Amino acid sequence: MSEFQPQNRKTWLKRIRRNAKLQYWKLMRSPGGGKIVASGFSIGFGLEMILPITLYTAYILMIPLIRNRNLLSASIIGNIFAKITFFPILFIPFGHSLGKFLIFPFLKHLAHHTIWHKIVSYFATIIGLSFCGVLLGLMCYPIVYFLYERNRQRRFARRKSIA
Repeated sequence: MSEFQPQNRKTWLKRIRRNAKLQYWKLMRSPGGGKIVASGFSIGFGLEMILPITLYTAYILMIPLIRNRNLLSASIIGNIFAKITFFPILFIPFGHSLGKFLIFPFLKHLAHHTIWHKIVSYFATIIGLSFCGVLLGLMCYPIVYFLYERNRQRRFARRKSIA
Protein backbone atom coordinates (compact mmCIF):
# COMPACT_ATOMS: atom_id res chain seq x y z
CA MET A 1 0.00 0.00 0.00
CA SER A 2 1.41 3.34 -1.02
CA GLU A 3 2.04 6.06 1.50
CA PHE A 4 -0.42 8.43 -0.14
CA GLN A 5 -3.37 6.08 -0.59
CA PRO A 6 -6.35 6.74 1.66
CA GLN A 7 -6.73 4.42 4.63
CA ASN A 8 -9.95 2.76 5.55
CA ARG A 9 -12.51 4.81 7.43
CA LYS A 10 -12.34 2.99 10.79
CA THR A 11 -8.65 3.62 11.33
CA TRP A 12 -9.07 7.25 10.31
CA LEU A 13 -11.89 7.80 12.84
CA LYS A 14 -10.00 5.85 15.50
CA ARG A 15 -6.97 8.07 14.98
CA ILE A 16 -9.06 11.24 15.34
CA ARG A 17 -10.73 9.90 18.49
CA ARG A 18 -7.39 8.93 20.05
CA ASN A 19 -5.89 12.32 19.20
CA ALA A 20 -8.90 14.11 20.75
CA LYS A 21 -8.50 12.05 23.94
CA LEU A 22 -4.78 12.81 24.02
CA GLN A 23 -5.41 16.55 23.71
CA TYR A 24 -8.08 16.33 26.43
CA TRP A 25 -5.70 14.63 28.84
CA LYS A 26 -2.97 17.14 28.01
CA LEU A 27 -5.37 19.90 28.97
CA MET A 28 -6.40 18.14 32.16
CA ARG A 29 -2.78 17.68 33.20
CA SER A 30 -1.54 21.09 32.12
CA PRO A 31 0.89 22.71 34.56
CA GLY A 32 -1.16 25.89 34.97
CA GLY A 33 -4.28 23.95 35.79
CA GLY A 34 -7.73 25.40 35.73
CA LYS A 35 -6.64 29.01 35.36
CA ILE A 36 -4.84 28.33 32.08
CA VAL A 37 -7.68 26.27 30.65
CA ALA A 38 -10.38 28.70 31.76
CA SER A 39 -8.55 31.77 30.46
CA GLY A 40 -7.84 30.07 27.12
CA PHE A 41 -11.45 29.01 26.75
CA SER A 42 -12.71 32.49 27.55
CA ILE A 43 -10.29 34.12 25.08
CA GLY A 44 -11.36 31.76 22.29
CA PHE A 45 -15.04 32.20 23.12
CA GLY A 46 -14.71 35.98 23.23
CA LEU A 47 -12.77 36.20 19.95
CA GLU A 48 -15.43 34.20 18.18
CA MET A 49 -17.89 37.02 18.79
CA ILE A 50 -16.17 39.35 16.31
CA LEU A 51 -15.30 36.69 13.73
CA PRO A 52 -18.52 36.48 11.66
CA ILE A 53 -18.35 40.20 10.98
CA THR A 54 -14.63 40.32 10.13
CA LEU A 55 -14.76 37.30 7.79
CA TYR A 56 -12.65 35.20 10.19
CA THR A 57 -9.59 37.42 9.97
CA ALA A 58 -9.56 37.79 13.76
CA TYR A 59 -7.70 34.48 13.99
CA ILE A 60 -4.65 36.64 13.40
CA LEU A 61 -5.41 38.16 16.82
CA MET A 62 -5.50 34.77 18.52
CA ILE A 63 -1.86 33.88 17.99
CA PRO A 64 -0.31 37.00 19.61
CA LEU A 65 -2.78 36.84 22.50
CA ILE A 66 -1.86 33.25 23.27
CA ARG A 67 1.73 32.28 23.85
CA ASN A 68 1.24 29.13 25.93
CA ARG A 69 0.49 25.91 24.03
CA ASN A 70 -2.11 24.77 26.58
CA LEU A 71 -3.78 28.14 26.33
CA LEU A 72 -3.93 27.78 22.54
CA SER A 73 -5.65 24.40 22.64
CA ALA A 74 -8.15 25.64 25.24
CA SER A 75 -8.85 28.75 23.18
CA ILE A 76 -9.46 26.65 20.07
CA ILE A 77 -11.92 24.55 22.07
CA GLY A 78 -13.69 27.72 23.26
CA ASN A 79 -13.77 29.05 19.74
CA ILE A 80 -15.28 25.83 18.37
CA PHE A 81 -17.82 25.75 21.21
CA ALA A 82 -18.90 29.30 20.34
CA LYS A 83 -19.23 28.31 16.68
CA ILE A 84 -21.40 25.32 17.53
CA THR A 85 -23.73 27.29 19.81
CA PHE A 86 -24.24 30.11 17.24
CA PHE A 87 -23.80 32.79 19.94
CA PRO A 88 -22.10 35.25 17.56
CA ILE A 89 -24.97 35.13 15.10
CA LEU A 90 -27.52 35.60 17.87
CA PHE A 91 -25.67 38.62 19.25
CA ILE A 92 -25.19 40.51 15.96
CA PRO A 93 -28.32 42.70 16.36
CA PHE A 94 -27.51 43.42 20.00
CA GLY A 95 -23.88 44.20 19.14
CA HIS A 96 -24.97 46.51 16.34
CA SER A 97 -27.33 48.46 18.58
CA LEU A 98 -24.71 48.61 21.36
CA GLY A 99 -22.07 49.85 18.91
CA LYS A 100 -24.43 52.48 17.53
CA PHE A 101 -25.14 53.60 21.08
CA LEU A 102 -21.41 53.91 21.80
CA ILE A 103 -20.26 55.48 18.50
CA PHE A 104 -23.06 57.43 16.85
CA PRO A 105 -23.44 60.19 19.46
CA PHE A 106 -20.04 61.38 18.25
CA LEU A 107 -20.94 61.08 14.56
CA LYS A 108 -24.39 62.66 14.28
CA HIS A 109 -23.34 64.78 11.30
CA LEU A 110 -23.22 61.77 8.90
CA ALA A 111 -26.12 61.48 6.48
CA HIS A 112 -27.88 58.13 6.50
CA HIS A 113 -27.56 57.44 2.79
CA THR A 114 -23.80 57.94 2.40
CA ILE A 115 -21.13 55.27 2.18
CA TRP A 116 -19.45 56.69 5.28
CA HIS A 117 -22.55 55.95 7.29
CA LYS A 118 -22.40 52.31 6.18
CA ILE A 119 -18.71 52.04 7.05
CA VAL A 120 -19.23 53.58 10.47
CA SER A 121 -22.22 51.27 11.00
CA TYR A 122 -20.00 48.28 10.17
CA PHE A 123 -17.37 49.40 12.68
CA ALA A 124 -20.09 50.05 15.23
CA THR A 125 -21.16 46.42 14.87
CA ILE A 126 -17.58 45.24 15.34
CA ILE A 127 -17.15 47.39 18.45
CA GLY A 128 -20.47 46.24 19.91
CA LEU A 129 -19.69 42.57 19.27
CA SER A 130 -16.22 43.03 20.76
CA PHE A 131 -17.81 44.43 23.90
CA CYS A 132 -20.23 41.46 23.99
CA GLY A 133 -17.30 39.08 23.46
CA VAL A 134 -15.40 40.52 26.40
CA LEU A 135 -18.47 40.22 28.62
CA LEU A 136 -19.22 36.64 27.54
CA GLY A 137 -15.56 35.69 27.91
CA LEU A 138 -15.52 37.05 31.46
CA MET A 139 -18.73 35.17 32.21
CA CYS A 140 -17.27 31.90 30.84
CA TYR A 141 -14.11 32.03 32.96
CA PRO A 142 -15.62 31.05 36.36
CA ILE A 143 -17.87 28.41 34.79
CA VAL A 144 -15.00 26.66 33.00
CA TYR A 145 -12.75 26.97 36.05
CA PHE A 146 -15.41 25.37 38.25
CA LEU A 147 -15.97 22.51 35.78
CA TYR A 148 -12.21 21.93 35.47
CA GLU A 149 -11.70 21.78 39.23
CA ARG A 150 -14.70 19.49 39.69
CA ASN A 151 -13.34 17.10 37.07
CA ARG A 152 -9.90 17.20 38.71
CA GLN A 153 -11.36 16.37 42.13
CA ARG A 154 -13.32 13.46 40.65
CA ARG A 155 -10.17 12.17 39.00
CA PHE A 156 -8.22 12.30 42.28
CA ALA A 157 -11.09 10.65 44.20
CA ARG A 158 -11.20 7.86 41.62
CA ARG A 159 -7.44 7.45 41.88
CA LYS A 160 -7.63 7.21 45.69
CA SER A 161 -10.44 4.65 45.58
CA ILE A 162 -8.44 2.43 43.21
CA ALA A 163 -5.25 2.63 45.31
